[in-house]
Amino acid sequence: MTRPGAPKEDGVKRTAAVALLAALAAPAWGQWTGWGGKDPMDDSVHEGVASPWAKPTKPMADPYRGTKAVAGLVCGDSPREVYLRFTAAPNLARGQTRSGYNELRMRVRFDQEPAREVRVEQAWGSDQLSLAGDSLREDVLRAGAMLVEVPWHGQGNVYFRFSLAGSRKAFERQCAEALAEERAAAKEGAKRKLRTERTARKHRYVQSPDLARKTVRDAGLACPELAPGVASVWALAGGNVAVKCVPPPGTLEPGAYCVYVIDMMTGSVSPSRSPYAMDCSRQGRARAGAARRRAEQAAAVTAAPKPAAKPKPLPTAKPGMQGYRAKVRAHVARFWPEGLAAGGGCTLRATLQSIRGKVVRVDVVEGSQGPAFDRAARRAVVEASPLPPPSDRKLFDRDLVFACPE
Repeated sequence: MTRPGAPKEDGVKRTAAVALLAALAAPAWGQWTGWGGKDPMDDSVHEGVASPWAKPTKPMADPYRGTKAVAGLVCGDSPREVYLRFTAAPNLARGQTRSGYNELRMRVRFDQEPAREVRVEQAWGSDQLSLAGDSLREDVLRAGAMLVEVPWHGQGNVYFRFSLAGSRKAFERQCAEALAEERAAAKEGAKRKLRTERTARKHRYVQSPDLARKTVRDAGLACPELAPGVASVWALAGGNVAVKCVPPPGTLEPGAYCVYVIDMMTGSVSPSRSPYAMDCSRQGRARAGAARRRAEQAAAVTAAPKPAAKPKPLPTAKPGMQGYRAKVRAHVARFWPEGLAAGGGCTLRATLQSIRGKVVRVDVVEGSQGPAFDRAARRAVVEASPLPPPSDRKLFDRDLVFACPE
């Protein structure tokens, strides 16, 4: 929406219509009131509030004797602007001539605060001035009075004092819809800024893994070094960043890694809740040590170990299925942790999302060597995802069963 008295192009053309609407609703008594109406030329709606009429602090000489003025605000316009409208078009004494308007600087003063300069524009021949300055609208709404110095040709500096009592109440009542739109726009702008900042931080961490590791260590968490490979730092779907670290010395589980999540909103770091990640916090390591001691004590009192059970044969399958299982097993072997022995053999079942081979669940169905072994085996299959597809679609099995790599 164009403010009253806007000097450029469309603003100049609409000045007369807006000024007319403001004049029809200008208050004749001592309170701020709302005004509004539709421009008959383009059906645009203009609304605002206006102060009571104010006389100059000293009478003006002819031909401007009896001149009065009102101050006002326009709904939905820039929060850095008020307007002044006079009963006679001001003949400003100084300023610069632009295309269709004059520009100058005038002084205003709110209550007993120091005076300050604001930028003023006047369309040629208009009885209205547009004032612009930082937080000018908020100053009008909070203060009790406003004194304006107008450099009037032939009259010297003319001063108008406007009462601002009731301006905020009138403005909020008349401009409720426009204020709601401004607040919504400000809220959306803040969200966009936050998303931009989070994205910038995320890219900075992904592109600088050492910075991500330093952030983890500064949070007091264990990260002796980043896990080998190009995927030690990566962006998560929720907008945060995950950091994969080599576990501290003495960690119990072979082939396990510590995974931490850096929150891009708060900058906090916390251990990952993924079932395939170790809890490498101090408390997590203490719990793992206690579990190991209990396992060692139980093993000390156990009789001689039973011979390893022979793995059960895989279920009968379609012709060609044996070769496909061997192909999958060889693929998983590339991700199998070094030193993780399957003992007497084990059997895994991978639940696939589709023939493309994306793994959504892994179970150790035979030959489990304990919780640590199961986690490492499941982690290896998940990291190997997607599994190679069968050469024949008829061989696809959503619950694919195959032997563990040796």
